Amino acid sequence: SPPPPPSPPFPPFPPPEEPFPPPLAVPSPPPAYPPGEAPPRAHSRFIVAEGFDLQTSNGLSFRYIGASLPMLLRDAAHEGEGPTGDYPSVDAALRQCSELGIQVVRTWAFNDGELASSSPPLQYDGMHFQESVFRALDYIVWQAGLRRLRLILPLINYGSGGGGIEQYQKWAARSPSLQSTISEEYAGAWSADSTESECPLFYSDKASQDLYRYAAHKVMTRRNHYSQMAYNEDPTIMIWELGNGLRCPGPRFAGHPLQRWTRMMAPYVKRLAPKQLVGSGSEGFFRCTKPGQKTAHPQVSDAPWCRPDAAWRVAAGPILAGWMDAQGGDYRGESENPHLDVATYQARLDSWPDTMLSRLGGMMTRDEQRTFMDKWITSHEIREINKPILLQAFSPAECNWQHFPADCVRNRLAVLAAVSANVLPDTAEGGLTSSSVLWAPESRGGPISHPDGAIEATLRQYATDLLSHPLIRSPLPPRPPPSPPRLPPAAPPPRPPSPPPAGPPPEAPPPPWYDVSSGGGLVLAIGRGTCQSNGLHMLDDGVCEAYSKQARKPFLRVSERDEHLGCNEWDEVIEFNEVDHFWSDVECDGEGLRCICSTAHPSPPPSPPPPSPPGS
Repeated sequence: SPPPPPSPPFPPFPPPEEPFPPPLAVPSPPPAYPPGEAPPRAHSRFIVAEGFDLQTSNGLSFRYIGASLPMLLRDAAHEGEGPTGDYPSVDAALRQCSELGIQVVRTWAFNDGELASSSPPLQYDGMHFQESVFRALDYIVWQAGLRRLRLILPLINYGSGGGGIEQYQKWAARSPSLQSTISEEYAGAWSADSTESECPLFYSDKASQDLYRYAAHKVMTRRNHYSQMAYNEDPTIMIWELGNGLRCPGPRFAGHPLQRWTRMMAPYVKRLAPKQLVGSGSEGFFRCTKPGQKTAHPQVSDAPWCRPDAAWRVAAGPILAGWMDAQGGDYRGESENPHLDVATYQARLDSWPDTMLSRLGGMMTRDEQRTFMDKWITSHEIREINKPILLQAFSPAECNWQHFPADCVRNRLAVLAAVSANVLPDTAEGGLTSSSVLWAPESRGGPISHPDGAIEATLRQYATDLLSHPLIRSPLPPRPPPSPPRLPPAAPPPRPPSPPPAGPPPEAPPPPWYDVSSGGGLVLAIGRGTCQSNGLHMLDDGVCEAYSKQARKPFLRVSERDEHLGCNEWDEVIEFNEVDHFWSDVECDGEGLRCICSTAHPSPPPSPPPPSPPGS
């Protein structure tokens, strides 16, 4: 069971201003679906880490193109619940992701205090949460699951967007009972957005650590108002991240406070979510300096990524590479943490550093961006990591969408092409980055759906390509041995023949789910194994559709490679699952799932009528 909220130094909490709904509160009505169309099903399988590969819990490789939409909660909280119980901005964003083939959405699970981006905060004083904003987060998680999307949820931000570390330090300083080592003067002066601010005291201050633990526990154990499922029990949430782009800048500490904090918080978050994955959410900066040292030096580390002639350093240039060295990251060290299931990095050319243009002496050209992205990705594909390697956010350098939209589209496509060339294993040098997430594709005047359609067409193609490219050095596991066949129950001993009746017997009704078209066999439901392992046969789609009419449930044709093939019955719908080029022995073991099989082979389709004579 998850650990309780932290004990002292917290005082007893007063009740929140908005009472938490009772466990069995009736949810708001879900959005209506067209007549005859069943609502979609949420996920029933968790994503797990297996070597460099992400897999569904039944062993099938899972690769994705994702979108980072950090402000979903902010926009939903600002918008408020609609008259029909929905949040139109959330519906529009998630619908567009589904249409583009995007399978994973990375969005913030926080909106903190007075820095909460001009919208109602989720956490408003460090110790209390607004139920109305929590309902908006509930809706995001619920709708993502119904649309078959997965979520990556960071728990705090390094920057001031959404509150972040700056807000936590202010809360700690303002509460004398917490006995924080942070003064109000320091908390008011420190800013993540200032290039003069060094590594924040947040990482070493016990009061700030306890505030973080409390917030993580509150969010991760939250029971969703719509699905009535705890967040840490919901397969929709694929990865929890300790934070978004956490840094410890400045040469004085060389990142030690951040790394100690990561080693402290990773096991805590993992205990709260044992079924889900945990990542650091870091930007992937390498640790190449000692405390007090301002620039990387080959004597500090003989690792190839720290050498002055490292390909990514040459592509970045000395100014950007020196800035990255000073941020206190330790990609290699974090990847060895046993409580972090995935190794994450980012490629945010739009914000490295925030004064990108002045520090680099001008905009990076399209070729320079492509070259840097290529070298940055391959430098993180370290074979000794043996964990899924995920590019959690990438974006081109800052661009003026208002005045130069065509150039911005070309820049974004160039960066996307570089990512695609390195992530897709047929062209990658290492082929170890499993998946990637495009940063805020709807922001700064550049929506996913650009008028010329170039970006969305490329995203669709990329998403399709990923599905057909398993990792080349992390192949799918060998097929498990088939389950022993379940023999049908023994038939009763034959009875002595009875004398023939005087007249023709009345026609007896067929037994339940008896299907004449499948060779006269009984149509049976199984709960484990496959049709073949149970000594049965798969139905064809026509018989499956006929079965749905007898069961009075909607019928859908789907293509789900991580589910049992053939005819599947769920609580609200019957599906015929047909997938090409994938295994056909996925077992029927989903929650609320029954697989429909037949005791006889399906009959061959009827022969077509002979062609009519010419001219008739």
